[in-house]
Amino acid sequence: MVVYVDTMARKTDGDLPAISDLVELGLAKRGIALAQPVESIVEATALFVQHGLRLLVLLDEVEAAYVNVGQRASCEKLQYELYHIGGVVGGTYAAYLCGSSSCLPQLISARKESAVLLKTFPLLEHAVDLNGSKFPQHHLASAWISDADEYRELLSTMGARNASTDQARQVALMCGCNLRFISQALKRDVVNMREACSRVASS
Repeated sequence: MVVYVDTMARKTDGDLPAISDLVELGLAKRGIALAQPVESIVEATALFVQHGLRLLVLLDEVEAAYVNVGQRASCEKLQYELYHIGGVVGGTYAAYLCGSSSCLPQLISARKESAVLLKTFPLLEHAVDLNGSKFPQHHLASAWISDADEYRELLSTMGARNASTDQARQVALMCGCNLRFISQALKRDVVNMREACSRVASS
């Protein structure tokens, strides 16, 4: 099951959405009857184990959980849920935390040495350390519009051999990653895929 947590989409009371609330909705859509509401992520974990389910959590703009003091309860609940997810072994959970702040590593690791950081993210003061080894950080660099030729090469690799420069630039604008890294990875995956297909065909 996949849960997308948009921290910019507030509930009617202004609080951040909880992962456990979204899990409850997801279970209901699967026709899994619940004797009582899912109150915590611990209860949700027990339900997943009981029904043999796995959960992929996609959380956007995670830094919002460290900003608004007026939403302290819901922010701290979300932080705790992430902390719990990071500690569950056995493959029940996979989680991707995304954000646009350059301070994400400090927020994830609950580093509170900077007064400027605490002023910008006041809920960091009592935040739990989510553990940078459980949630390792990866920076996705912005694409350059001048990478049009690289994008055309990538599109050609993926089968679009007659892509124009304008089309390549449009892809560059839509993609938030540095193509120089993406193209190398994709080319490697394509080569591996072709080699695997060749081995299957010859066996």
